[in-house]
Amino acid sequence: MDEEGYYRTGDFGHLDETGHLIVIDRMDDLTPLAGGKKFSPQFIEVRLRFSPFVKDVIVVGGEDREYVSALVNIDIENVGRYADAKRINYTTFNDLSQKIEVINLIKDEIAKINKTLPEYARLRRFINLHKELDAGRVRVDPDSET
Repeated sequence: MDEEGYYRTGDFGHLDETGHLIVIDRMDDLTPLAGGKKFSPQFIEVRLRFSPFVKDVIVVGGEDREYVSALVNIDIENVGRYADAKRINYTTFNDLSQKIEVINLIKDEIAKINKTLPEYARLRRFINLHKELDAGRVRVDPDSET
C-alpha cells in the first residue's frame, strides 16, 4: 500500500458508467495509439472470441494509428447455421463472410464488446477476412503493396 492508501498492482483498467472497475490488462502489455493513450489488443481479442460467430481475430493499433481496428475470421459452422436460419444463400466461406447480413452480425458483436471499453479503445473499423486464417501463412505488413 502506498502513502495514499492505494495498492499498485501494475494492472490497467477503468471505471464503467455504473462505477464498476473493469480490469483490462497488465500495464506492460498495452499498445499505445497515436494520441498516446494505450489499449489492450489481447483483451479485445479474447472478448470477441467469446462470440459464437467469431473464430479468430487480430486487433490492430499502434503509435501510427488514431484508432483500433480488427481483422475478423468468422466461425463458418455457427455463421453458416445463422445464415441457414435467416435464409441467406451462400456458396463458400468467402461468399458468406462478405454478406451484408454477416457483416452486420459481426458489427453487433463488436458493439457489445465496445460497451466494455473506454471510448478511445473501442473498435472503429473491422473487416471480415475472406478466408480462414492460416498461422503458417499470415503476414501483416502495413507497408506492403501486395
